[in-house]
Amino acid sequence: MEPGAQWVQGDQSHTSLPIDITPFQSFLSTFPEELPPSIPTLAHLASSILHPLQLQSNRLTNALLELFLSAPLSLPAHFGLLRSFMLLSSQSFTYRLRGALFSDSDAYQPVDRGTRARTRARLGIKDERDIIAEAEDLNKDGGGSAKWGIGLAVGLSERGIWPPGGAELGFALRRVIVDTLDEMRSSDDSEEDESQTSEAHSEDPRSADLVVMEAEWRLGFAIRDLPTDEGRDEWLNPSSIAALDFLYLEYKPPLPVGALITSDILSKYQRIFTFLLRLLRVDTVSRGLFQFIHKGPPLFEQDAESLHLLRRFRFHIHAFISTLTSYVFETVIGSHFDGVMKRMEDIDRRYRKRKTEESEGGDEHVDLQDTLRPVADVFEIMSEHSRILDKILGGCMLRIQQRAISDVLRDIL
Repeated sequence: MEPGAQWVQGDQSHTSLPIDITPFQSFLSTFPEELPPSIPTLAHLASSILHPLQLQSNRLTNALLELFLSAPLSLPAHFGLLRSFMLLSSQSFTYRLRGALFSDSDAYQPVDRGTRARTRARLGIKDERDIIAEAEDLNKDGGGSAKWGIGLAVGLSERGIWPPGGAELGFALRRVIVDTLDEMRSSDDSEEDESQTSEAHSEDPRSADLVVMEAEWRLGFAIRDLPTDEGRDEWLNPSSIAALDFLYLEYKPPLPVGALITSDILSKYQRIFTFLLRLLRVDTVSRGLFQFIHKGPPLFEQDAESLHLLRRFRFHIHAFISTLTSYVFETVIGSHFDGVMKRMEDIDRRYRKRKTEESEGGDEHVDLQDTLRPVADVFEIMSEHSRILDKILGGCMLRIQQRAISDVLRDIL
């Protein structure tokens, strides 16, 4: 029955009062015979609303990606800088840092004594005063808190306190960063002509050089506050494996890049850097044992068997540390971070190729989502970056779930 069909002009038997239905009939006469659907279909929504929104979202995503990939931000250059310094992938930086913090000349370093005593210890020359002072250090507080800096550089404990401080340490560490950056800049200048011939990386030398120039004041060493829990005693003991945990490397990215290289990501870098610093110190000590045993005065003049066991012990120590170091730097850090850098290069190359095709008269309506499929947007790059650091932490046995294994490795070191 049509709406209002029950209302007949002369039929008023069901009401006690006359009703004028003329306005109602007029409304029905102007009403369409078929009503449109009250809810649009999914096809209408997709064509009218969702598809334009998707196109606009792709444009914004691609524009944001281009902003971070190109100069002056150059996100891949920041990743490379973090890897070179905070993951110790730069051989130049690692060599200079090892020379500033560690020494393999002697296992014993005088902490509370003067410059001449430290120089004699570095050269392996001891007189009667040094022997007496060394015996006093060993007998201090029952022999439990003698200030031995095993594997540490001679000048680290110049002020007689630990952790060390002063302008000398700050200047030495600052020179490590500045000299490494100068070498990186000179290396980039020498390879600039060859890099400019590459179409896929035509803008990389300029953007990377800008990041390296700014890194001189964005990158620096800093000192943590002493902990208040049980870890405080280890920080105050220069012979502890955690004696250098007070030192960390700080990086301050520019404001737009700081949205992707967050404080949480930088804290993961710092945890890895602390572990690598411990590994460098143990590796320096294991290398120094060879000189100490083979080139120093004989420890067991009348017991050749004991000397043979000591040499075998040194060999096994060095083999274990060398294997662990190679595993950490080549397998854990190298394999994981190489994948990130190659993916960034692939995204950059494919995106620039698409831009070149469009500028040469290609289809302006081509969707770039397939081109950027490896990493869809910059925020997925940030998530992937964080996941890679988590894998590196796991490979170094630094995750909370690996606390038992980490404690065993710490005791071995």
